[in-house]
Amino acid sequence: MDEKEQQQERTLTDADVDAVIDRMFQRLRLNVGTGVLALAWKAAILMIVAMAYYALKKG
Repeated sequence: MDEKEQQQERTLTDADVDAVIDRMFQRLRLNVGTGVLALAWKAAILMIVAMAYYALKKG
């Protein structure tokens, strides 16, 4: 590589910035969605156990 290529300033275009932001938000949505589904699943299991306990105590 010559000296001009080494000193050339690298810039991001608007399309590059948009692509990076889109990818970041997509990963965030996937992670948050996974967490929400896990929380809903735990709540459903807890409700089933609570109803079974209530039915057992009520007789």
